[in-house]
Amino acid sequence: MSSIDAPTMSSGPQQSPILKLPPELRNAIYRCVLISDTPIDVSERNENLTPCYLLATCRQIRAEASKMYYSENTFSVSVNHESDAISEFTRTWLRATSHN
Repeated sequence: MSSIDAPTMSSGPQQSPILKLPPELRNAIYRCVLISDTPIDVSERNENLTPCYLLATCRQIRAEASKMYYSENTFSVSVNHESDAISEFTRTWLRATSHN
């Protein structure tokens, strides 16, 4: 009977394979994933914000890609005309992005 070896655990954080690519290729990947042809509505949760998760993968990717994401996209915020209230999601999103 053969035995199956238990997976080995690394002692430190592993580097993402994308970080092994040259910066020019990483930027091309970031642009394909992060840049939208249409305005991104941050008034409510929507699928257009999903690429934002790439920015949460590690500090280096966030540092490299966040400027591109926030400077090359157009963001829209809808305000309820009856109450002039911005949704809690929008407030949270604005707070999170204000640290860039």
